[in-house]
Amino acid sequence: MFARRRVTDLFNNVELQITDFNFDEIIDHFRPCAVDPERRDAFTSYHGNGDIRRLTTKEYYHASGSSRCMRFEDNCKRQAGIKEIEANTPTAKVTNDQHYLERIIYMQNSLNRLFDFYGFRVAEFN
Repeated sequence: MFARRRVTDLFNNVELQITDFNFDEIIDHFRPCAVDPERRDAFTSYHGNGDIRRLTTKEYYHASGSSRCMRFEDNCKRQAGIKEIEANTPTAKVTNDQHYLERIIYMQNSLNRLFDFYGFRVAEFN
């Protein structure tokens, strides 16, 4: 019996480390940056030699694709009727016991639909 060796795709199975590059290759081909952990804005980065890059909030959300994901989720909510449930949910900020009880009853009546919609698909939007 002979066993054949499985052919591996060398092009798609490359795992590079920072040590695989010299300084000149890094400068020529990449834009290494550091984000200060104490900064308020996650979209301000320092690229060395005084090169600081900033994005407006709108640019940041566009670049990250989160606006597209939010639109997609809103469409899914609208189709499933979840948007209406969320819009009509009574507030939890009440001083009257009766109003809070109304919220509890509303949430109990809507809970199954909300669980069906949200379920375990939290990370599904790419």
